[in-house]
Amino acid sequence: MPFGLMNAPATFSTLMNQVLHGFLDEFVVVYLEDIVIYSRTLAEHVEHLRQVLARLCEYELYAKVSKCSFAQETISFLGHIMERGHIRMDPKKVQAIEEWQPPSDVHDLRSFLGLANYYRYFVKGYSEIARPMTDLLKKMETRNWTPQCQVSFDNLKRAMVTDPMLALPDMSKPFVVETDASNFALRGVIMQDDHPVAFESRKLKDVEWRYSVHEKELLAVIHCLRLWRHYFLGPPFVVKTDNTVVSHFMTQPKLTNRQARW
Repeated sequence: MPFGLMNAPATFSTLMNQVLHGFLDEFVVVYLEDIVIYSRTLAEHVEHLRQVLARLCEYELYAKVSKCSFAQETISFLGHIMERGHIRMDPKKVQAIEEWQPPSDVHDLRSFLGLANYYRYFVKGYSEIARPMTDLLKKMETRNWTPQCQVSFDNLKRAMVTDPMLALPDMSKPFVVETDASNFALRGVIMQDDHPVAFESRKLKDVEWRYSVHEKELLAVIHCLRLWRHYFLGPPFVVKTDNTVVSHFMTQPKLTNRQARW
């Protein structure tokens, strides 16, 4: 396959998924030409490595030794630093966020929010913090850069440059999900051993603003369970909410159509 073709990345990605079928999400993650092999022990890692190299050889695909790293305890992958049981933001990206000046136009604001949004699951209450800026982006202008926008900008930068760290999920342990809702947004966190695995937050849609407090709280639970459903297919999990009425929806004799759909 020659370089430069428009469909080359998608074609190569499909090829790698076919070649490494059976290994993916078991002990292999692939993004284009980057292959990550993860294992619990060194002996297990050697065996996984042998299997992957044998499969590549079978399909006449070869890795350049100078571009390979073996038996690493810490790796950089897709803008993240992964180490023993934890994941954090790439320091280079953190530095870029820290040095970012207040946006001077819509393009600059969109670029900043695009980078920040990529790491949103590191930040508790991301949508609420970023709301003044995302509202401004809807207007397609930055001339109305208000003090609230500057506070939002500074708070979001501060939340991301404090080196937040998340736990890598362990599918042999139970998960705990905590959710909450405000007048503007839903938010939640999924945890293991009292350490956050990921944060979630999104603004309420226009129609959702009219929901009752109890329905907003229930919507936060539904949203987080749908988002993280792949974590709940194996181990047991617990949902915690500060609204006790939510727990009674399961036994309520009569539900609205919306509640029944949920």
